[in-house]
Amino acid sequence: MSKSEYRRKKIWLTTDKKKYCTVLLFNNRKDMRAYYSLYCNLRSMDYDSNILGASLHHEIYCGIKVKNDTGKVLLSLQDCGAGVVSHELLHAVLWAYKHKRAKKQYPIVIKNMDEEEKILQNHTYAVKQFYNWYWKVVK
Repeated sequence: MSKSEYRRKKIWLTTDKKKYCTVLLFNNRKDMRAYYSLYCNLRSMDYDSNILGASLHHEIYCGIKVKNDTGKVLLSLQDCGAGVVSHELLHAVLWAYKHKRAKKQYPIVIKNMDEEEKILQNHTYAVKQFYNWYWKVVK
């Protein structure tokens, strides 16, 4: 898949700009699903052919330290409504929350209202960055 079939944007997943993902915005759903299918095949993951977006998480190491890049979010211009975008970015924000070496995706334990507010602020920040960029792309 050539780079011209999608646009990319670095989105900070924490308000302190310590963790980020890369959003890949595809011109159409078919191209986004083809990228997702290839990703799933390379990682022996189950593939859902009906997805409208995806959040793909990873850990990249520099020596023993985990890098700040936490993954990719796949979206298409056809499906950039608030529901799909918020859903996929929340997956990314939750993965970035307490991101560390050998992080387990589940369970996510929110111990108090301060932690809940922090996660929600991070999510709001990510969605705001996406839509500020998105509206420039679609013009």
